[in-house]
Amino acid sequence: MQESDLRRSALKIRVLDDDANLRDGWVNQIKTASGESDVEGLNWDSDDQEVVVLESRRRSFLDSQADATKVYSDTDRSVFDDVDLLFVDYKLFADTSDPKKRRLTGLELAYLIRAYSKCKVIVALNSQGGFMRAQRHFDLTLRDASERIENLHITSGDLVNPGLWRLPDAAREDYRPWVWPLFSDEVSKHDARLAQARTLLDDASESKFLVDLLGFDQEERYSVPAFAIDHLGREGLEATANDFLWYSGNVVRGDDFEIEHDRRKAEDRSKNLSKARTSLPCIRLFAAAIHRWLERMVIPNLDVLIDRPHLLMRWPGLLSEAAEDAGRLTDWARSGMGSAVPADELEAYRFNNDCWLSRPAYWWSRLQRDEKLASRVKAASRAIRSKLVFQEDTSRFASSDSSVRFRCNFPSTTATRFLAGPDKFKDINYEPASRLA
Repeated sequence: MQESDLRRSALKIRVLDDDANLRDGWVNQIKTASGESDVEGLNWDSDDQEVVVLESRRRSFLDSQADATKVYSDTDRSVFDDVDLLFVDYKLFADTSDPKKRRLTGLELAYLIRAYSKCKVIVALNSQGGFMRAQRHFDLTLRDASERIENLHITSGDLVNPGLWRLPDAAREDYRPWVWPLFSDEVSKHDARLAQARTLLDDASESKFLVDLLGFDQEERYSVPAFAIDHLGREGLEATANDFLWYSGNVVRGDDFEIEHDRRKAEDRSKNLSKARTSLPCIRLFAAAIHRWLERMVIPNLDVLIDRPHLLMRWPGLLSEAAEDAGRLTDWARSGMGSAVPADELEAYRFNNDCWLSRPAYWWSRLQRDEKLASRVKAASRAIRSKLVFQEDTSRFASSDSSVRFRCNFPSTTATRFLAGPDKFKDINYEPASRLA
């Protein structure tokens, strides 16, 4: 598959770290892997002026809240404002010898950049911590960093991997986790996510449940895994967009926006919050939160929304003529990722807000309720004796004989997934190892 059809222009990529040697090395690795030319490092220390700019914008918002025009002005331009893709090392500001200096972590900085700049995509580097933080690893729970604000968490060892930018040929057994998006696609979808977020937060949506606004029907609502429901806040499935934004604790920070998370104690602030929710900081934080909720909590469970490779695993009869052809299955499974979504018999059941997701996904229960389609595909599936399975660490179909089983941390009917595994990729830590079959 070629690089994303959605891509329109060269990307502006920046790498943020306080170690010049590491930063320069990462810049060169990204240039080589991506083929992009506008890749530069940003020098950083605890006294950096950019912190002053972001904190100034934050204070301006706290002072005005309802007036987003006061947040970003020409006089306090941030270097992050026109960045398409930002890599942030989590180990910032190692020098803490001066007790008056605030140690700003990568997580805190990512929050400030997300809320108070116009940077599009944020990638966290080496967020695991510890002396092995830069060593490449594959999360066998499939829930690694599911609640964090960045678009993706990787290690600096992954920067050399061209699979972050384009899908490898289906015949190649390269390490390329399926959970990774394509960076150029993430950039191209950013503005559409903001527009959708603004719509979800407008006055007309104030009294509607968030899951209803996202298109969930009654059956699908109650197939959402419990931890994903909890993430929406105390109201759970009955949370409105407003509830999720202000009171869940998973979108805006209560200390940042001076919000009382107990909604019953916040009635006196309701008017101000109502005006503030469609300001740019709130829209940016809300868009990031909806994206990660769908992408990292709902889709991997496979019982509400299901993507193409896992749909093939459940219903191989969808492509019965290619049941023994790993290459064709892989190409079909990857369709719509880095290219236009194919128009096929599944179209009526596709989650149609494509901007929220890194790959096409379909309403599983609606597919099952189509008796004609389900009956035909199930009959064809029963006749197939293929040993091909989808490998989560190579994003391709391969023989089960050369694959390793593992059990992810989702309460799904298909919690067992497959890998090429540690024998194939000896430099990758597969963790926790107890989940390997």
